[in-house]
Amino acid sequence: MIPYKVAYEVNQRINQSVKYRRDIDLYQKLDHWTPAILEGDCEDYALAKRKKLLELGYPLKYIRLATCWTNFGEYHAVLIVTTDQGDFVLDNNHREPKTRQELMYKWDKIQQGSKWYKIS
Repeated sequence: MIPYKVAYEVNQRINQSVKYRRDIDLYQKLDHWTPAILEGDCEDYALAKRKKLLELGYPLKYIRLATCWTNFGEYHAVLIVTTDQGDFVLDNNHREPKTRQELMYKWDKIQQGSKWYKIS
């Protein structure tokens, strides 16, 4: 498991260090998944957070990418991590980790290992 404090710090650090910028503006593509360094969109934030947690030595089984629709109807990607306090969503739209229920997003898919599964 990942300590909640580590999840909180990684979420906050990446959110503060990356400027939001759409893929079309950065890569001239509608969708391009790569870990954000200085700029990126939602999946780039999520990939940067995943990369950082893996670098810190946490196993992939506790770190899952997920996709959803926000309350504004936008398709969105986040990172879901299993912590010592339960599962939390690391989201570039929120400073602190949130539970899936707190976000009230409409969940679509979650990655487990190398496979994606529909969330019902």
